[in-house]
Amino acid sequence: MKTFKLLFLICAISSASATTLDQFSPRPVHGFPWSDAWYYYIHDPDVGYFKIVFLTFLNQDTGADKQEAYLHVVFTPKTGQKREYDYYYKDVVAAPVNGDKPYSFKFEVPGAAKINESSIELNLPDVSISAQFKDEHIHYSNDENPGASPFGWVTSLPFVENQWFVFSMATETQYRFKDHWAQHSGHGLTYIDRGWNDGQAAGMIYLMAVSEQVKLMFTGGIDGNLPIESWAGRLITPKHNLTFSPSIKGWDTTTKSDICASWMEVQMIEGDYRVKIVAEAPLGSFYNHVTPSLTVFQSENPVMKSMSAKTSVEVYKNDRLVETVSVDQSILEYGGSHYCDKMHGKGQAADLVKRP
Repeated sequence: MKTFKLLFLICAISSASATTLDQFSPRPVHGFPWSDAWYYYIHDPDVGYFKIVFLTFLNQDTGADKQEAYLHVVFTPKTGQKREYDYYYKDVVAAPVNGDKPYSFKFEVPGAAKINESSIELNLPDVSISAQFKDEHIHYSNDENPGASPFGWVTSLPFVENQWFVFSMATETQYRFKDHWAQHSGHGLTYIDRGWNDGQAAGMIYLMAVSEQVKLMFTGGIDGNLPIESWAGRLITPKHNLTFSPSIKGWDTTTKSDICASWMEVQMIEGDYRVKIVAEAPLGSFYNHVTPSLTVFQSENPVMKSMSAKTSVEVYKNDRLVETVSVDQSILEYGGSHYCDKMHGKGQAADLVKRP
């Protein structure tokens, strides 16, 4: 087991440049269908979570020659009902730009969105949100390539359809939000990740939380034609800063999950450390995110997401419990074959999308 893990790590480290920070800017179209996406999660501990997704895509409706845009905003307050907003636009400009940072870019939809590496401005029919991000980011990787994917070389294999990396575990943010029910403004921390793909992962589970006390991301899945489930993750707490390198489920990673009970446990080992994370959320807090899963890739299932998970973390060193922390509001997500059939019919594309 340890020999296998060592070989896995050597390959991962030697090929960790599969993704880099400059790939935060828009990617050239790689195939058809296609999705090029940015995901931002702003957490204000006094208010709740704001999720912002923007992407360009090609699907059967667009054809293979002109990308369109998708804008997605979800607000999940600490108390009360979540609100979801989805919009599709035919005109979009998405491109790298010359700037002070290697990842400078612009994403613009006339009259609706103006986004760059430092700010977001969305003025949509039912919701508006703006955010300004400080230049200091806590990148996932601590090595020479801060834009390295948590899965290193795995993402560059020819049968892996998804390219993805965590741009920031936490970025200080000033934001303003307004919809028909409420308006909020203030300070928060933002988790940012980035992906581009021409197919939906066969199976995926994703846990994430960002707060002043705890920053974590653990994810695992099956992609392409590789019949194994690999996991990776990072945990930052008041006492520990741990990165768990890619591991095959059943080796240094064990998981338990009851999707319809919306409960997940993962344990990972790295050196002398073992971390146990348990996340759970009411099934009613999940919603079906249909783009790009259904509307672009015509997958069997959408991705089901909750921004109301309660997460507990135990850190062990040499099997001795050395730290316990918890997060009242975090993210739990299932995709591909990891899906609860009770979610069918909830938030399908016809119910959610709004086309200007």
